[in-house]
Amino acid sequence: MAAAIVLAAVAAGCSPDRPEKVEIFVATVPPGAACTLIRAGQPIATVDPTPGIALVLPGPEDIAVNCSRTGFAPAVATVHSRKPEQSFGTLLRGGPNETYDGSITLPLTPRSAPWR
Repeated sequence: MAAAIVLAAVAAGCSPDRPEKVEIFVATVPPGAACTLIRAGQPIATVDPTPGIALVLPGPEDIAVNCSRTGFAPAVATVHSRKPEQSFGTLLRGGPNETYDGSITLPLTPRSAPWR
């Protein structure tokens, strides 16, 4: 009985009231772009300038990363949501939360000069 009480107390202590934020490293080639992270049609974070880290709440939806820099065409990429590996810690927290791939690099294409 005492072991069950201790285990319940440990589980309650490990269960956060809110999910922890996930870090997503955003880079562009070349660096110096402004990027907006969008989930479900809503902006949720920015990285300006790149490279930098965005902190986002975990969720089941993918995140679109839209980057722009003067002299370059806009670049768009997707960071996919995924379930983490099942572990004792995730079981104590009530099951796995979604997470995201930890980094993304977007190549920027120079805009061609208009023909004169």
